[in-house]
Amino acid sequence: MNLNIDKDFLTGLPEDTFENGKGNYEMVVAHETAVDDDSIERNKGVFGNNGWQDMSAYPHFFVDHTGIWQCASLDYQAWGAGQPANSMAVHVELCRRSNEDEFEQSMKYYTQLIAWLLNRRNLKFKHLGTFYTHQDVSENLGGTNHQDPVAYLKSHGVSVSDLIDQVKASMDSKDVSVKHSASKSNHHSDNNNGGAKMVKLPASADTWKTYKLNVQPVSKNSDWSLTPARYDGLEYKILDEPYNNVVTIDTSKGKRNIYVAPDTNAEIVNGNVLSNNSKSGNAGKLKIVGVSNAAIVMDSPNRNNSNNLGTASLGSTLPLNGSVKGKNSSSGYWEVKYDGQLGYITGKYGKQV
Repeated sequence: MNLNIDKDFLTGLPEDTFENGKGNYEMVVAHETAVDDDSIERNKGVFGNNGWQDMSAYPHFFVDHTGIWQCASLDYQAWGAGQPANSMAVHVELCRRSNEDEFEQSMKYYTQLIAWLLNRRNLKFKHLGTFYTHQDVSENLGGTNHQDPVAYLKSHGVSVSDLIDQVKASMDSKDVSVKHSASKSNHHSDNNNGGAKMVKLPASADTWKTYKLNVQPVSKNSDWSLTPARYDGLEYKILDEPYNNVVTIDTSKGKRNIYVAPDTNAEIVNGNVLSNNSKSGNAGKLKIVGVSNAAIVMDSPNRNNSNNLGTASLGSTLPLNGSVKGKNSSSGYWEVKYDGQLGYITGKYGKQV
């Protein structure tokens, strides 16, 4: 199923990162709007023009029988269910429809979107772990007292167990493709670092010590640690480099310093742009094979959670770094130089020459 997401962010939204860093949400919360025969267009009118401030609320997505509207970046929290849920969750609102056919169509978009959001972060489905209804949040996490979407789904003969089964089936099928329409907002786009210098903490690290800015970055002064292994690695924008091998990042506990010497296996990159000392091309060339017309070049070795940089036509060649295991591809990925950037191509679509 192809999900066409209208990516049109509300303006002026806060940029509060998730508990475990920018874009690192841990769960999805399912909501419904509690307005009969509701629609995306109505919600654009209500929440647009800074209406979200008057409402003191906004989710990441609205879904109706016509499609999906993404109104907030997946890099940051939304105001969907209070704390602590907001610091961990992506929020998805389902618009009510009285017509049964329209309800069924909206449910397909709803469950497919939730499945895609979980697969995108490689989050295994766990009710009351990676997936909550708003009612679940009220009863188990607090910070809210809403009971949706349980009664609305029940009015159409759908139980929470049915909802869970549909989401899990969509996750297992992995046949969902997503196309984003261009955002009309100047706010920001997901994972767009604009060439900023980034630090990547490896998934092999169970913990990573952090330090308040007013103390020396030595072990005895660390009072809180990040957990890269729990999230298959973490990535942060570098705000400052106050000491040798120490960088400042923005975390859920505010700005922190971390130690990133070469022996830590932390990786520092200039956004997605290759640095001048990059060894791109040291493994020769990659020839594109096994495709009808062209292979997709991605910005990370994970075809379920990456942005497309462009395409490489059948038979063309690119400078080759080598191969990486990556995620969600049994044939791995080739790392190449593409238009001055690091790019990744699914293994079966390339041949080293």
